Amino acid sequence: PVADEARILAHLARLGVRVAEFLPTDRATLYAGEVEDSFILIPRLASDHFNAAELVSLEEKIGGALAELHLALARYPWPANSYAEQLSESLEQDLMLPPDVAEGFTRRRCGMTAALADLPTQLIHGDLTLENVLLRRPAAVSGFIDFDHLPLVPRIWDVAKYLSRRIRLRWRQGSTASDLGRLDYFACFLIGYH
Repeated sequence: PVADEARILAHLARLGVRVAEFLPTDRATLYAGEVEDSFILIPRLASDHFNAAELVSLEEKIGGALAELHLALARYPWPANSYAEQLSESLEQDLMLPPDVAEGFTRRRCGMTAALADLPTQLIHGDLTLENVLLRRPAAVSGFIDFDHLPLVPRIWDVAKYLSRRIRLRWRQGSTASDLGRLDYFACFLIGYH
């Protein structure tokens, strides 16, 4: 899997997607250190910190960068040592949701599961969170990190993971219910992705 990840990162870099490729060690291996305590060397990609208010204006750029990442991953020409997430099966299980969300989801579960069942699958990031998207001032996506998942699933997995994480972050940071209803960053992200 690590060799596959290195090949996928090299493929993405060749297509112009900013990623932290693995750096071979002096011994021409991907690992450094003893096997039980080994690590992989990667260059540091430059990034800046943005506060929550500034991030809203960046969501469209993040959505667009994710779309470019997905297009590049779809063009990966070789089989990858990956795994397939069982998206529809996951939705059939009991999910830990707030009561109001759980009620609405229960009514829509069958339709959502059916809609997802026939979506095409491809390699995706798999753990797309704001922490794994690197941003630079004034307003640019400088790269992506943390590609150790790379599952074969519909692209909606990354979109949903990113947006659901954004809701949880706002919620956890003391936002009120009315703030959670103001999801303008959803629209900006999806416009950029589209």
